[in-house]
Amino acid sequence: MVDGQTGLTPEDRELARQLRSIKAHRILVVNKIDSQNKRLVATGISLGYPDTIMVSAKNGSGLGDLLDLVVAHIESTNEPSPSLRAAFIGQTNVGKSSLFNALLKTDRSLVLPTPHTTRDRVHDFLETSGLTIELIDTAGLRRQHNLAPTLEKQSAKQSLNALQRVEVAFITIDGSVPPSWQDQHIAQQITEVRLAAVILLTKADLVNKEERLSAEKRLDHWMPMLSWAPRLWVSAVSGEGVNKILPLAQAASASWHQQLTKSELDNFWAFLKRNRTTGRLPLADFAQTSISPPTFKLTLKQKTNPPLAIGDWAASQLRKKFSFLGSPIIVRMETTRQAK
Repeated sequence: MVDGQTGLTPEDRELARQLRSIKAHRILVVNKIDSQNKRLVATGISLGYPDTIMVSAKNGSGLGDLLDLVVAHIESTNEPSPSLRAAFIGQTNVGKSSLFNALLKTDRSLVLPTPHTTRDRVHDFLETSGLTIELIDTAGLRRQHNLAPTLEKQSAKQSLNALQRVEVAFITIDGSVPPSWQDQHIAQQITEVRLAAVILLTKADLVNKEERLSAEKRLDHWMPMLSWAPRLWVSAVSGEGVNKILPLAQAASASWHQQLTKSELDNFWAFLKRNRTTGRLPLADFAQTSISPPTFKLTLKQKTNPPLAIGDWAASQLRKKFSFLGSPIIVRMETTRQAK
């Protein structure tokens, strides 16, 4: 650890030289970086270590990143191995931390009426139905975080990085206001990383039945890419829907890991061959190639590239027959020429 205000001293450099002989992961921690100006000044501090973290013991910024790095390079002996990992992801001030705390029945995340109060991601474990679930509460996202203050950029980066370690995303949207292009952008990010997803419409205690129907229609328009994700109206204030969050997450996770049996694949292959949409095509083969998410390959006996719409149609039929609730489905099209 070095002082970010005074910069590197000869003693710092000598200690760094001595540590190079130690077979351990080294992290340069630059302390006293409690403002954006100080961060800009300290960007030149380097000892050639693979990781450099700027922190402030005064306001706590950066400590979450430091903890993540430390945890990533040690073997945990205390934390359980979760059966499922899920993260709350969404805009600022939509109620992610309130739901996180409601599920854990404790105040692990800071909840204030002011946006951006969750700076670093927080995670904890709970036991339900014999399963260990890791829940992650992330900082709120904003689309143009290249224009945001440094602390907000850091928090947004942490939130996006959290998606790399989970299988289910709780896309958290304020149900009391119309969805925005920011919500749409977050939804697009979820589809790009191909996670299982559950859409949580918060502040249900403020929205009546007619308003909920209107909100659902707006979501159909704004988020067609997540038409497969179940939606749940929830309220951390009244408790509505909170007890349904984890069962939905478990169902989405099971879909994300779902492997069809040989019999199911054979039946679907027979369906493709006799259906009017695909029966006239030169079908060669259909197989499931992977899970997480479920991925399939449809091969045609032709040299030209098949229309992508056929793959989309096949995916919709898979969903009708096998549900895959809360999970994306990928159907890749291939020709016999490409398969060789």
